[in-house]
Amino acid sequence: MPVESISPSLLHRVVSRYIGVSGGYLGDFSYRSLEEFYPEYCGSYVETRSIEGTTRERFISILKHAQPGEQAKILTEG
Repeated sequence: MPVESISPSLLHRVVSRYIGVSGGYLGDFSYRSLEEFYPEYCGSYVETRSIEGTTRERFISILKHAQPGEQAKILTEG
């Protein structure tokens, strides 16, 4: 049985309401703090610089493409 990943509506709620967005950027994240977030809080390295866009767009892309277990780590620690 396949494991489902995060739904688009939950992703939108997490980003827009829980973390927050300002001017297209994700909460208080800078490009540097977003890159440091994954190894520090999730125990994994993510090459955020290779993803185009704002911090919000990068976070969404990473979260959408992560395996469900990794998604849970990101959302729990974030």
